[in-house]
Amino acid sequence: MNFKEAQVEKTEDDDRISALPDGLLCHILSFLPTKYAVATTILSIRWKYLFTWLPDLDLDDTLLSCPEDGIDVDRFTNFVYRVLLLRKTWNINRFRLLCCEQYDVSHVNAWICSALWRNLKELDVSFYAEEFGMLSSDIFTCRTLAFLKIVGILILKVPFSVCLPNLKILHLCCLKLIDDDSIRRVFSGCPMLEELELRKCTLENVETLHISIPSLKSLALQYCRGDYQIVLDATILGYFKYHGIVAGGYLVKNLKSLVKAHLSVWLPRDQMEEASLHYGYFVEKLVNEISGIKFLHLSDLTLDAIDCSHCSLPTFHNLTHLELGVNINGWQLLPDLLDSSPNLEVLDFVEGFLEHTADEWNLHCRLPERVPICLSQCLKEIVVREFELAVIYLPEVICISEVFKDMSDSAWNMPR
Repeated sequence: MNFKEAQVEKTEDDDRISALPDGLLCHILSFLPTKYAVATTILSIRWKYLFTWLPDLDLDDTLLSCPEDGIDVDRFTNFVYRVLLLRKTWNINRFRLLCCEQYDVSHVNAWICSALWRNLKELDVSFYAEEFGMLSSDIFTCRTLAFLKIVGILILKVPFSVCLPNLKILHLCCLKLIDDDSIRRVFSGCPMLEELELRKCTLENVETLHISIPSLKSLALQYCRGDYQIVLDATILGYFKYHGIVAGGYLVKNLKSLVKAHLSVWLPRDQMEEASLHYGYFVEKLVNEISGIKFLHLSDLTLDAIDCSHCSLPTFHNLTHLELGVNINGWQLLPDLLDSSPNLEVLDFVEGFLEHTADEWNLHCRLPERVPICLSQCLKEIVVREFELAVIYLPEVICISEVFKDMSDSAWNMPR
């Protein structure tokens, strides 16, 4: 064997990746954005057509941009059509499309429908142009979809008939939902839905956000705009997250399975005084409806809301983990929260003590007449995040020491 033959043999032996089966190579490439998967065609003949067998497509127009000219719309449009037309396998498992520029809506819907007709399981589309248009109604009749995420400033036109029998996860962000009936049709057409997230959606002309989904396990409503009330009926719901302006009413039932809740509710400052009675009633109602949970996160805004509304706290008999984003009013409410949580084991100050100096706090903590039960019997851990040692917080140290004065040393488990 001469030197050149030895070099060729060594090169072939070293290229162990190319020797892997096609199925395994396609699986590896499926973790890359499609642009990079297509780029592997230049490696060798062995790699030339592997991208046409990929089960997942990840199409992002920002990856085809250049610093000088930005995103080339025509180039990206041609690229997507080429990827779809050259496919050698019928099924598509996951289709992700991210468009930061304005595209002809007919092209976009053609791409989406091409994926939907191939037994698609996961659809994730995001549009960041100001005016997009209308998405194809075929999205709402794809029987194979298990995951659907739509992000974009667009009006969601819901067809009269929605049929998503296998959909388990639905995320809608920045969309405009035009009426109660549209929302009802979406939810009624998803009998297997387990996770629902509405984020920064505009609920225009929506009077009641009625969520009655027997299979729902996780619900997140975040920063949705509109004057609406919430009706929630979910018998096996385990997780509830609500961030936003206090709704015009809460009718919550069948939440006995709820385990974990994150609350961050508020009212604009200019409405706080004039709507205090209205505000306080709905804040109190929301807090009472989730009193059976084990894990509760209350933001600083929620603590403000509870304190300003003067609502009475329920007893959280099952609560073992409490996260607080405290500010001045949060500290004022702490003794009442402890007294209402007789079985509390973990108290977590998630936002730490970094925002204010000691002079700014000027605390006047309402000390309880008796030491809360959780302090003397159950509390195992207090977590303080982002604690700045360079700042002295004498007032809050005094308040905490007064509230905790009868605790025995054995009750503490201070993490480091």
